Amino acid sequence: MWPTDRLQKLFDIEHPVVQAPMAGASTPAMAIAVANAGGMGALGCAMMSAEQLRAAAGEVAAGTTRAVNFNFFVHEEPDLAKHAAEPMHEALKPYYADYGLGEATVNELAAPFDMSQPSISRHLKVLEEGGLIEVGARTAQFRPRRLKTEALARARSWMDQLWGESFDRLDAFLAETSADKPRARAKNKAKGKSHRKCS
Repeated sequence: MWPTDRLQKLFDIEHPVVQAPMAGASTPAMAIAVANAGGMGALGCAMMSAEQLRAAAGEVAAGTTRAVNFNFFVHEEPDLAKHAAEPMHEALKPYYADYGLGEATVNELAAPFDMSQPSISRHLKVLEEGGLIEVGARTAQFRPRRLKTEALARARSWMDQLWGESFDRLDAFLAETSADKPRARAKNKAKGKSHRKCS
C-alpha cells in the first residue's frame, strides 16, 4: 500500500503511477493504455506540429475518458554560449570513457565494423551535412565527432511519421486487394460457366 493517496486524489487516478511524456517517443496508444490501467497517461507534444497534436488529441479522446497529461516545453532555451562546458565535460569524462559516449574518432567508429575508414568518413560526411553530427576541434590528426541529440530526435519523429503514413497506405491497399479477391474469384467462376455453356 502506498503511504499516501494525495497523488491519486490530485489527478483522479487509481494508482500512483505517472507515465513519462518522452517527446518524440511516447504515443497516444501508450498514454491511453496507462490511463485505462489507472495511472496518469502522458503524451510528449513538444515536437508535434499542430496537425499532429490535433490527431493525437482525437485519438486519446476516443480511447479513454481518464486523465492524460499533454506535455509541452515551456522553459526558455538557455543561451549555452554564456556557459563554459569544459568543466562539466571534464567531470563526466570518466563516465564517457566507461560507456563509450561522447566524441569519437573515425578509427574508433570503424573498429566494431567490417568497413574501411574512408567508407565511415563518407557516411559521417552525409550525417554532418544533414546536421545530425558536429565535428569537434581538430587535435593532431584527429577530428572528433559528436551526435546532435536534438536533431536526431527530430529526424526520428519525421521518420516515425513517414513510416506510419506508409504503413497506413499499405494497410489500405492490402484491405482493398483482399476485398477484391472474392469478387475476382466469382467473376472467374462465372466466366468458366459461360465457356462451358458455349462449348
